[in-house]
Amino acid sequence: MLFQLFDGKGRGNSAGVNKEFRVETSSSANSRFYYRSRDNDDGYMMNSHDADAEAGDYIFYFKNDNATQNFVVDRIVVGAVQSVLWKVWRATGTATGGTAIIPVNTKVGSGATASATVLGVSAISGFSTDGQLASMRTSAANHGVFIPNDSIIIPPGGAIAIEYDTGTTGIAEIMVNGFYDAA
Repeated sequence: MLFQLFDGKGRGNSAGVNKEFRVETSSSANSRFYYRSRDNDDGYMMNSHDADAEAGDYIFYFKNDNATQNFVVDRIVVGAVQSVLWKVWRATGTATGGTAIIPVNTKVGSGATASATVLGVSAISGFSTDGQLASMRTSAANHGVFIPNDSIIIPPGGAIAIEYDTGTTGIAEIMVNGFYDAA
């Protein structure tokens, strides 16, 4: 069977073909986070504000309590009044301290909720670190954005913690967003 493509000049639903007989295309792409939020109602945002973070404090903790799905970290945004070295760690054990943070579904109007233990706002302890995943330095009164390109995957029962590693006591803020995906 012969397939013949006609030049539709690229308008409406007709493809355009150039002089080398190649189809001219364009596309727009969004992150997986966008599509998981839009199509599956499982994109979540978590925010933590610590008014007196100190060097060495773990000020954000996320444990995936979902029994069947991984949680994929899409983006981590950190900022502080002071210059800070931030570290993202794998975590094991049971975290204590801090304040419970409720992950917010990014699809407004969705009733879906995250199955996770999230702590922040103040120093968190009771767990062990099991390998550093990332680090980032921010200057005073500035923020940094870490986009792991879906490479931080938290399996069921797995956890991460974010450390305010070096910096003078001061205000620190963390925003983490991500989505659930098949394990």
